Amino acid sequence: MTRALLALLALAGALLAPPAQAGERRYAVVVGVNQGAAHEAPLLFAERDAERFARVLTDLADVREEDLVLLRGRDADEVKRALAQVARRVADESREGEQQLLFVYYSGHGDSGGLHLRGSNLTLSELSEAVEAVPAQVRVMVVDACRSGELTRMKGGVAVEAFDIDVQDRLESEGMAVITSSSAGEDSQESDRLRGGVFTHHFVSGLQGAADASGDGRVTLTEAYRYSYEQTLATTSRAPVMQHPSYAFDLRGRDDLVITALDAAHRRGWIALKRGGFYLVFDKDGQVVLEADVPDGARLAVEPGQYLVRKREASQLWEASARVAEGEVVALTELAPIPYGVTVRKGYSESASAVVIGGGGGAPMLDNYDYGGLGRLGLRLDLEVLTLTPRLRYSRYGASNEDLNLVQQTAGAELSAVHYLDRGDWAAGIGLSAGADGVWQVFETDGEAAPRRALVGRTGPLLRLEYAPAARWLVGLEAGADVYLLQLEDTEAQLDTPVVPYVYLDLARYRRPRRVR
Repeated sequence: MTRALLALLALAGALLAPPAQAGERRYAVVVGVNQGAAHEAPLLFAERDAERFARVLTDLADVREEDLVLLRGRDADEVKRALAQVARRVADESREGEQQLLFVYYSGHGDSGGLHLRGSNLTLSELSEAVEAVPAQVRVMVVDACRSGELTRMKGGVAVEAFDIDVQDRLESEGMAVITSSSAGEDSQESDRLRGGVFTHHFVSGLQGAADASGDGRVTLTEAYRYSYEQTLATTSRAPVMQHPSYAFDLRGRDDLVITALDAAHRRGWIALKRGGFYLVFDKDGQVVLEADVPDGARLAVEPGQYLVRKREASQLWEASARVAEGEVVALTELAPIPYGVTVRKGYSESASAVVIGGGGGAPMLDNYDYGGLGRLGLRLDLEVLTLTPRLRYSRYGASNEDLNLVQQTAGAELSAVHYLDRGDWAAGIGLSAGADGVWQVFETDGEAAPRRALVGRTGPLLRLEYAPAARWLVGLEAGADVYLLQLEDTEAQLDTPVVPYVYLDLARYRRPRRVR
């Protein structure tokens, strides 16, 4: 799969100043094309990436809507015409003492020969010439496409780790910068889970606050590149082909380039995170809108709406809901841990196991018996569809009359399989249990009555209600009925099938799962 992203971002001014000051004007050309050459399979998210990038520019980078051109599904000639029109506008509208800044974004198919747009080809040299022809003082080009590293090769760039950027390589007050999603010869990748290009997702997430390593509420180009490099590398390290974003800077001046200012967000609100870590932010439809590895006290700029925020650790997940209004800061000081069983049933981990101990009571197995006590000890294995619980069980019943006292004890093993529905910390399940017991009956009487033994088979339905007070602890209430098949030792063919209801209360403590996705 190939993808292409082109962006030109710009700003001058000190780090502590907002990205748009008096005397600055920002323009943008944002392009997304799903269909490439005739032989290439259409991309799924290139045009969606372009829309998302455009919103970030207008909401956080102070690009006015009338100064942004969004092209979706267009060919190479239309893109060149759009860049030429922007070049004329910049020339015609420039004022003395005003600095022009250009943002250009392209997402689609590409290779070392150029960008593939609906059966047409825009060579990398044509692209660079069209961008350089725009008479803006600062130009930044970001390309997310297969083999897009050829652009930085043309500019003398190399694929390096983000933290190796030297001061002289920073984008400063004038000139041009090029950032690509992959090095020369590498494929760029889309992600169904992220619903977008891997590099684009991390670059945009960085601009929304995830890349603000300094915590000053501003995201510079250097911070955005560092963050997207590290996260793209981490994401694609699990794929057959890794991506190494690359860069080339040809700029003058001394100030780092501030791209977005979180405090000056337009049509956005903020999610403030007390503790740092790896977070996923989902919208009301369950789609990932942000995947961010952030420090303590980070703030993420999001569009108004309802969100589910999930923090992922090596063996634990935490969640909280947040409804964000425009201009509002929603502080998430504490997130609730997700019960281990729920993490499995939602597909976040492969399995989870726990030790279970419990007790309860049951109706008598035979007439004239008193109600008895039951005890169980076992293991619990949560899988995505079913929870399996093998257990040992012991019970004791008694009966008496004028002639004798009887004590009946049973000891055996059972296996239950339960399917659960989860509602936060609560879960309800329905299942089936089957097992076998050894039965001993001892008689106390003035006459003669030998002890009796039996082998008992049983099965029956069950219902469970569970509550998780903490991620590793679970309290369960179980009600069911055992349907017995009795075979007594001293009879030739005595069969009976009594139905015996029971109730259990149990407690489970989980081991840490091996993996949480």
